[in-house]
Amino acid sequence: MVKTPAVQSDLSSASQTLGAARFPRVLILDDNRDNAEAFERALTRGSDKGHLPVKFAVQIVTEPEDIYRYLNENVIDIYVIDLKLTDALTPIADKRIGAEIIRRISQSSNAGLIVYSSEPVDFQSPESLTDGADDYIAKGTDPAIIQARVIALWRRVQKIRPSLMSAFAHTNRIFEIGRWHFVVGSRELTDELGQRVKISPTEHALLSHLVTIENHEIDREHFNTHVLGREIFHDDRRLDNLISRLRSKLGDSVQIISLRSDGYRLLSVRELGK
Repeated sequence: MVKTPAVQSDLSSASQTLGAARFPRVLILDDNRDNAEAFERALTRGSDKGHLPVKFAVQIVTEPEDIYRYLNENVIDIYVIDLKLTDALTPIADKRIGAEIIRRISQSSNAGLIVYSSEPVDFQSPESLTDGADDYIAKGTDPAIIQARVIALWRRVQKIRPSLMSAFAHTNRIFEIGRWHFVVGSRELTDELGQRVKISPTEHALLSHLVTIENHEIDREHFNTHVLGREIFHDDRRLDNLISRLRSKLGDSVQIISLRSDGYRLLSVRELGK
């Protein structure tokens, strides 16, 4: 869908406002503005009287494609995503649109992620959480409960960020993995022939962790805690999916073997310049 200049200007202005805000930044995506505003009121109710333990800066978007601008600019602390959405190619609301957005956010951001849906939690929650969401809130939930759960998620995000920042201590270290050279901090690997392969932010976070951790091993619990900064859920397949993508991108020269402990080990890792 092509946006008019006015809409683009509004998005740019809103993004700058969020980026400059001192409060936790929440972005709500819902093609029903009334529902989005109900969630916003739950977060901001009483803030003018100082009753909220956390004050939020909230932005609402109603078009699915708008989400990617904010995601690229990395200015959001918590995303709230409706599952059933419409877009330029899908005029009838379809939860696959929301599911794809959830996967994209979880793969490229360490922001908190909440699914906000009209479908019963028991029906949709396990699938959404497996895709990468941190929490699931049904529409119509009491505002006080919404407020409490968003604050709880924000505190979990804040708690884990110091440990996630420790990855920067390894920036610019260079490793040889199979035929590839990997520089921590770069999302592009190269080989001696000049071939290049790009990896996503989450793939980079996982690979950086694997090359620097002792024995180059990781399991699901360690991955969720130290790489994603999220809780692990039953039948969580996020680590398996990322390993599969890395194997596909890096090819046969890189060996990532499965362990009996439901984890993985990266073989043939050598740090260069030591």
